[in-house]
Amino acid sequence: MVQLFLEFLNSAEPLYFFVSGNLLVMKIEVDENFSFEKKARMDANNDVLMKWENLMSEFQQPFPWAKKGEKWVLVEPIFQF
Repeated sequence: MVQLFLEFLNSAEPLYFFVSGNLLVMKIEVDENFSFEKKARMDANNDVLMKWENLMSEFQQPFPWAKKGEKWVLVEPIFQF
């Protein structure tokens, strides 16, 4: 598992993770060319990432409002100051 984690870190774009209890938030900073569809296609072709996602699926609890099989959901910003 440690080796897979190290491989994952080396293959990932800059990501930020925040945790409180069993709630994990991931922040991705992107530019105007970012597309979730393109990222999904790239992720699907990344063997290390897919192994990591499969391993982490054992520990993730989806939100009640998440679609079936959906582990990550978008959040809406409510204010900025």
